[in-house]
Amino acid sequence: MTAPRSPFSEITPNLQIVWDSTSLGWLKTCPRLYYYKMILGVEHTGTKQALVFGLGFHGGCEEYDKLRIKGELHHEAQKQALRVGLLELGFHEEAPTCAVCGSLNLMDVDSSEGYCQDCLDTVSVETRKVWRRYDLDSYHSPEALARAIIWYTEQYKDDPFTTYTMPNGEPAVELSFVVPPGEQTQDGEELFLAGHIDRVVQDQSGNLWITDRKTAKQSLYSNYFDKYTPDNQMSLYATSGQLVLGDTPKGVIIDAIQKAVNFTRMARGYAPRTPAQLKEFIEDFKLWVFQAELYAKMDQWPMNDTSCDKFGGCPFRKICGQSPEMRDRYLSGPDFRSFNWNPLDKR
Repeated sequence: MTAPRSPFSEITPNLQIVWDSTSLGWLKTCPRLYYYKMILGVEHTGTKQALVFGLGFHGGCEEYDKLRIKGELHHEAQKQALRVGLLELGFHEEAPTCAVCGSLNLMDVDSSEGYCQDCLDTVSVETRKVWRRYDLDSYHSPEALARAIIWYTEQYKDDPFTTYTMPNGEPAVELSFVVPPGEQTQDGEELFLAGHIDRVVQDQSGNLWITDRKTAKQSLYSNYFDKYTPDNQMSLYATSGQLVLGDTPKGVIIDAIQKAVNFTRMARGYAPRTPAQLKEFIEDFKLWVFQAELYAKMDQWPMNDTSCDKFGGCPFRKICGQSPEMRDRYLSGPDFRSFNWNPLDKR
């Protein structure tokens, strides 16, 4: 099986054939939302602090998992996990630098020279990559991320669930997948499920489970984990895990991390799936893609106006509230920017 080079059809423009939980979730929420984000490639401006924090936490924990599997000591693995995680809270960019002392403290910089306040002289200018931190609130600060990584790895350093070893001898950590569930479009193109599994573990009975880590501000109340059954992402993970591993996982283990300004709280829950539920997910998936195929062929993506208030309010609500002939003008305004989501990208 050869994975496609593009997530879109070669026959029908704007028909997606490689689906991950994010793009499928957009379609299920609202076809118009899906159209703006996946087809037009537009998103609301501003740093998504929760997303940045989540990437840092996932990256750090994955680094910890890999090092521990290789035999690294707990505290050494923690140090490397912190380094990897904290680097996700910023970005690299080219910046003018004093060619004499290397300082970034320059004034009146032009293409070739500037006044260095450290050297107290006019000097030649070089450019080099520097790391800049995103503007983050106290919930998503470096301190909060470091605390989350350390406390999480402390709590689960002696986890009774052990990392599964793949048939090729590699640990089942950071598994990016593109797998065919055995379904096709109306024109006969093969469909694929794609995504990224944090880790696959075995319980003491040898059963396989997929693990997923969630960071959230809300309290981990007693029925917090109920929302993951049913759930689009967990069902796609369990279904794809069955195809990737060649064995049916029992479901998904969810490690939830409540992030706060001065504390971090953790809880573990389960989203089990039966083989019949996984079969049902595939049957429903085919119907959702059938709808997407209809929308693509008609070049019409209806809005689901019952979803406008979900998740704190849709960022495209003001666009959909405009008269149709005005929407393109607003989408090209300063509140929105280009955005590229590709389910084939590996993390």
